[in-house]
Amino acid sequence: MSYKSSKGRDLGKEITTWQSSNIGQGIGGGASGPVTPAASASGGNVDGLEPGNGYTYQTFTSPGTLTVTGASIRADIFVLGGGGGGSRWAGGGAGGLAYIGSRVLEIDTYPVTIGSGGGGGASSGNSRGGTGGDTTFGPGTPTPITANGGGGGAGNSGGPIDDGAPGGCGGGGSDNGRHGGDSTQYSENGPLKPQGLFNFGSFGCPGLNAPDNSPGASGGGGGGIGGQGYSNEMPSANGPSSPDGGPARTEQLGKIRGKGGNALQFNGFDGTTIGVSPLAPLEGHFGGGGGSYFNPQPGGGYSGGGGAGGTGGPVPSWTIGNTSVNAFTNSGSGGGGNGPSSTGGTGGSGICIIRWKINYEPS
Repeated sequence: MSYKSSKGRDLGKEITTWQSSNIGQGIGGGASGPVTPAASASGGNVDGLEPGNGYTYQTFTSPGTLTVTGASIRADIFVLGGGGGGSRWAGGGAGGLAYIGSRVLEIDTYPVTIGSGGGGGASSGNSRGGTGGDTTFGPGTPTPITANGGGGGAGNSGGPIDDGAPGGCGGGGSDNGRHGGDSTQYSENGPLKPQGLFNFGSFGCPGLNAPDNSPGASGGGGGGIGGQGYSNEMPSANGPSSPDGGPARTEQLGKIRGKGGNALQFNGFDGTTIGVSPLAPLEGHFGGGGGSYFNPQPGGGYSGGGGAGGTGGPVPSWTIGNTSVNAFTNSGSGGGGNGPSSTGGTGGSGICIIRWKINYEPS
């Protein structure tokens, strides 16, 4: 005769009760299982733009905070420093760029700072252009991502202080032996480099004396994130007569002009896609170095690639109070230099863009 304890009978009842209460869950009319919270991110001057390319964009043109809620997101992070200001002698360097793709951002808050553009060097005193401000994303990634501001264009009053300033991209040098600035961007963000972070920056170009040491020698172009600026010699030519009927200003021709270093173009980050319409004419180009004057003749110092850098103005050589060109706001580009009597152009402020995949599901 078999024996069944009361404990055995109670255990059987519990199993039967569990089966009857759980069978059919998730099928038809049964109760649903746990639901994974939907990932969401917010923050930026452009908050949650979805242009239809599979990404949502959070664009910061001024300081703020990215907030990730619900679940982690997978994001591309674009951090660009402010451009350096030009001087009356040389173009400013672009801000450095730090970029990392397909980065998982956990539920957290991530502060963002935006670097300002450097001011132009004063027309009096031969002063150097101002250095642009750093742009940062984080901490929380696990370390902050930093893009250095660009170096200011060189002054010309004598001494090492007048070289092009170092920065994300170095400022251009001036004539009389003033060097271009070094790039500081490559030493940034070390812990994230093995995880796929790329730094972009370049040196500023040194200036050159005019071949015959006459007035009108050139400063160098500021560095761009796509390459170093440079100086080159204009072909000699007869200049136009001065407005008062005097002789042609031939001594101002055949001199040097400085080209700002090229910008880089980034697909999926053009002004329309990121929601910053003033950047649309640049077609996704960022970080052009400022061009420098050689003498303010037509075809003089000109912009970095994509029009993203400042440029010297095409005005007659006898014009007083020549105007340097400011870089586009939020382009991270260097301001132009256009002496002999002008203030340097202002560098463009930086920007931070986070784009994240809409259909990303954490494992």
